[in-house]
Amino acid sequence: SEDDGDDDIGANIGPATRRNRRYTVKQQRRQERIEQEEEERWLQQQRYEQKFEKRMAYADRQAAKEAERERREQEEERERLEKERREQKEYEKWKKEFSIDTEGDEAQVEYTECVVEHFVQHIKMRKVVTLEEVAKRFKLKTNAVIDRLQQLEKLGRISGIF
Repeated sequence: SEDDGDDDIGANIGPATRRNRRYTVKQQRRQERIEQEEEERWLQQQRYEQKFEKRMAYADRQAAKEAERERREQEEERERLEKERREQKEYEKWKKEFSIDTEGDEAQVEYTECVVEHFVQHIKMRKVVTLEEVAKRFKLKTNAVIDRLQQLEKLGRISGIF
């Protein structure tokens, strides 16, 4: 019964062979665990690299947005300065066009009741007057006209929007 000898070999395993098998099984399990841990580490590394790539892409987008914002700010500043320069140039051009022909002088007019009455009548008759017109007509400075109008308004001699 040599054909049945294979079964007998397994049955006649000695303690040393059993230890070797247990050791081999333990080694296999250990090796499987090590391989599983390596695979886990590799997966973790892959996830970390994906996150890192996403963070870098986000940082690049943020840097591009910041650069664009700074470029727009510089462009706006340049445009603002150009506009100010043009406005100043226009102001200087118009400034040369104007001249002051005459200016009233308070010392020239003696304020009597008649002059004050004439001042009030002039304003009431025209309903709407410019300060410069009144100043020229009565030979006063514009600030003096403003003061006189405020005094007359307080006294109740004139009323309206000033």
